[in-house]
This record gives sequence, C-alpha cells and structure tokens, in this order.
Amino acid sequence: MKTTQNTIKYRLPVKITALVTSIVLLLSICSSGAYAEVPKYNLPDYDEIAGKLMTFDEETWEIRPVEDRLYPDGIITPLEMDMDERIEIVKELCLEYAPNDYIAYGMLAMCIRESKCKSYAVAGQRAFSQEFTDYVSSGFEDGSTRDYYIYHCKNVSGGYGLAQWSSYTLNFNFYEFARAWGTSIGDAEMQVAFIIESSKHTNLGDLWSYLEKCKSPYEAGLQFGMKYDVASAPDYVGQLAQQQYYNDFGKWK
Repeated sequence: MKTTQNTIKYRLPVKITALVTSIVLLLSICSSGAYAEVPKYNLPDYDEIAGKLMTFDEETWEIRPVEDRLYPDGIITPLEMDMDERIEIVKELCLEYAPNDYIAYGMLAMCIRESKCKSYAVAGQRAFSQEFTDYVSSGFEDGSTRDYYIYHCKNVSGGYGLAQWSSYTLNFNFYEFARAWGTSIGDAEMQVAFIIESSKHTNLGDLWSYLEKCKSPYEAGLQFGMKYDVASAPDYVGQLAQQQYYNDFGKWK
C-alpha cells in the first residue's frame, strides 16, 4: 500500500495472525476517538482579506464589514435559550440576509429541522458544544485549529451549528468563512450569511437558481431539504417553512 504525507501511515503485516492483530488494534483506536494524524488539506490563506469581499474556490463569497452587520458584536443562540426565542433571532437574521421572504422561511425551517436553531449545536454532544466552539474559534488567528475542526466534524461527531454542516466541502468552507467574518464559529449571524453564500456556490449545483424561482415558502424549504445539508424529510422542511410563514402572516402562499 502506497502511503503519502496526507494519509495516516500504517503498515499491514504479511502474516495472517499479525494482520488480525493489527485490525483489532486499529479498531480499538478508532473506537476510543484517538487518531494518529489529522489529514492535511491545501487550504488558502485569507488573513489579509478577512472582513472584506473575498473569493472562495473561484466563486465570490461575500463578507459583510462589521459596521454593516445586524449584530456587530456577534449573536449566539445557545442550548440554554428558550427555543421560541432562538427561532425569533434566527428568523430576524434570515429575513435580513435572504433576498425574499420565501427563501428566508425556507432557511428558517431548515435551521429548525436541523438544530432547533442552536448555533452552538454539536451533533449528539450537548455538553461538548461550547467547549468545541471556544476551542476551534481560539485558533482563528493562525488557523491552528483548522484540521481539528475538519477532522472532528467529518469523522467524529457529525454536524455543527444551525444547519448541522457535515459534508466535507461545506465544513471546509465554513471554517474559513468564520475566520474571515472575525467572530466565533458559533455566531448565528455569520452562520445565516454562510447559508446564503454557500447556497450560491457551485458545490451545491443549481440550488440557488431553484431558490430564486420559488413561489412559496414550501418550495424554498423543499429545495433546502433536498439540496443543502438536510439528511432526510425534505417535504417536512417545506411544510415547516409554510407553517412558519402562515403563523406570521396569517395566510398560505
């Protein structure tokens, strides 16, 4: 087996007995959560352009200057906050950043479905959520926690944040977007802005073109459910978007 610097290096023994022993040892290490080496990725350096318009992977990802943000000092929706209050904060942010109400309510429904609008949420690890958030954010200045973040979200615990980002591509860009934004990875406004910008990215195919054509909150929620980062039940996301819209406006659309 050919090994490189980008992979965990190990050598399989030739003899069957030694092979079995190695497999058992490897499984025990994986189950304990330990790892020998975090994979290294060729990530660009955005330090000099943080907080300004910037480019990710040949596509424009907009970063608002601090003075233009709804919450310049950052805003979080932690696990301890009442769910209705979390929903109201995220709704305000979605309406601020989305180009129309339908897309805003589709985003909101996805965030309710994925995380109950918890911007700190680490999948299945409530007690670890703030510790993880603070640790990863502490390495923004030099990017020293980048590999830890990617490894943890992809291989250990799964999703993070409002949309429970878990695919490699979105996890990769989410970390860099948060660094450039200049706030914690747990910042809800940054996360909502990232949903908008990442929805336009070619890694998600034609999602944004479909969203722009949506004629109801249901259609927008369905698109987010099918093409963003929702694991299942896209129809439910659409129905939830429609219900939230009805609750606020008293009409179906």
